[in-house]
Amino acid sequence: MCRPQVTWCAMRGLLLVIAMLVLASGAAWAQNSPVLPTGYRIDCAATTPAPGWQADTGFVGGNTVNRGPVVITGTDEPAIYRTERWGLTAYQLPLANGAYTVRLHWAETSPTIDRVGERRFRVAVEGADLGPIDVIAATGGQYRALVRSVTIEVVDQQLDITFTPLVENPMINAIEVVPFESPTSTATPSGTPSPTATASGESSATPTATATTTASTTATAGASPCSDAAACRQAYMPVVLRDESVQGLSATATASATATASASPTIVETPTPTRTSAPTPTATPTRTQQAPPNFDNNGDGRVTCADFDNRREALEALNAGYDNLDGDGDGIPCESLPP
Repeated sequence: MCRPQVTWCAMRGLLLVIAMLVLASGAAWAQNSPVLPTGYRIDCAATTPAPGWQADTGFVGGNTVNRGPVVITGTDEPAIYRTERWGLTAYQLPLANGAYTVRLHWAETSPTIDRVGERRFRVAVEGADLGPIDVIAATGGQYRALVRSVTIEVVDQQLDITFTPLVENPMINAIEVVPFESPTSTATPSGTPSPTATASGESSATPTATATTTASTTATAGASPCSDAAACRQAYMPVVLRDESVQGLSATATASATATASASPTIVETPTPTRTSAPTPTATPTRTQQAPPNFDNNGDGRVTCADFDNRREALEALNAGYDNLDGDGDGIPCESLPP
């Protein structure tokens, strides 16, 4: 009973009503708050997207074109390269915070652009610059698929992809966004005992085991590999595949992680004398490693543009790490050579 304390009882009742209202409003907010996407497969400029893809969304500006049933090489999904959004400035896609792999798809299908340098533009994904994009230079011709891939971190619930023209209008055919898969390793040691010789020349039954470890890889989708966007770009950039499709050959962006570990446990058992014998040596297999390709075609001890007949050959050396072939850093080696 609250008769001696009427004021306190009234206040307690008011606080109870306020608490109930707060709980009710919180439940209503949770029910009405939007659930952000965790991935996209956008068939750019398509009103009827290819199977497994979604219609165009999130674009800022630009025009669309459908090239019809043209033949696209270097891909098992040619339909996504037949529609194109060009002259755009950006894509802005709502996305749950986390780490993602973004794959951008191109094929040059314009009938008026068929030579290196006739269309060049820059692309940045969450501020990570993919460098100048020249589809003809990267693939060697028209109607050939090109995929560039980058790992980024979204921290503001929106994925931003920006396009900057250099020569002609930028364009894009398709965009994929999938949660980043962080590899982890699990080591399983397995030991093989081998006898050791005692000082008297007798074979001892005290084996020592050399453990070899095989690493199995498991993946956690969407796991954040870093604390913020800047740290993620520093840790994972540039994770850009320079050329995933060259000369019409199929190439799918894949990332692999290999974990290795070594251990040397010792197994101790009670020795049991055996017959006197010399230990039998165990042959150790040798591994033959394949020599890297030799790009010094003229035998002068250096790899320069003089070693190649065309840019396609020089591009293979550039991808192998000979960055001196790309003097201006635009991704096109030995620009004085024919395609």
